[in-house]
Amino acid sequence: MQWGQIKTLFILCFLVLDIFLLRQFIETREPDLSFIPETSIEEGLKTDIEGLDLLTDEAMQGSYLYGSRKELNDEEKEELEQFENQEIEVLPGDLIVSKLTEPVSYDEDNLQSFLESNVLNGENYVFWGKNDETNTLIYFQKIKGNPIYYNQSGLLLILLNDQDEMVQYTQTILKNEDDQQEDYDLFTDTEAIMHLYNNTNELNQGDELTDIKIGYHNLTPLPNGGQVLAPTWKITINENRNYFIHAIEGNSFPRDDKSFLEDTIIEIRGLIQDSNNGSDVTKEIQENFSEMIESTNWSGD
Repeated sequence: MQWGQIKTLFILCFLVLDIFLLRQFIETREPDLSFIPETSIEEGLKTDIEGLDLLTDEAMQGSYLYGSRKELNDEEKEELEQFENQEIEVLPGDLIVSKLTEPVSYDEDNLQSFLESNVLNGENYVFWGKNDETNTLIYFQKIKGNPIYYNQSGLLLILLNDQDEMVQYTQTILKNEDDQQEDYDLFTDTEAIMHLYNNTNELNQGDELTDIKIGYHNLTPLPNGGQVLAPTWKITINENRNYFIHAIEGNSFPRDDKSFLEDTIIEIRGLIQDSNNGSDVTKEIQENFSEMIESTNWSGD
């Protein structure tokens, strides 16, 4: 055998030996690596997010709800006529529009009493927030004591003037069509925020959980105009960021206050225009909404 061939054989043998020894070294190191702890979702959440003491981890059950826009009966229309200091119209689509004869001061302490004495089923609406751009108070309707988030069919909008006085409002009412629905085990509040933490990029280290509540969110419209409402966790971060997690399936509902209000005001103005109602009440509300759309550069056409 020639020396060159012998040298090549030795090189190959040493290469195989090196590979074998390297593999043995790695395998002897693996037991040590197994002792390195893997950070769990729960531990990461506790490390990164503050305010988790608000969580109860309570087991809950809930069901989907089937709702539709409520058609006012004669008794309810008569009740509207009894309200003092108001001019009220009920438009097609059961949109209630009201103009207050005398403005009422906007005071957070008296808002609930105002609703109970001046708005049909006013006790069933919960304050969501004030939109400073349009000077509008936003209320979401409640069903079974829980709010229905971002739903044009269960909404109260109160308009303020330049002196922050309540001068007008528009209202829609959503009714629950069927209480005989199957109950499901719901995500606990802990599982909901874990889902938000683990499956989205929305939470950052140092964020604080400031509120978490169960409500309902519109899942899908039905051909007959009805709606499927899903139990939904509202998670508030740093007091001003809201996220919505489907409490049965776990997916998230992206919502934006501004786009919802924009779509709603444009929709209401369209309903008023289509109604051909020439009363002073509808004319004034339509003008106010048109000014909002123009001043905020919303696409109202």
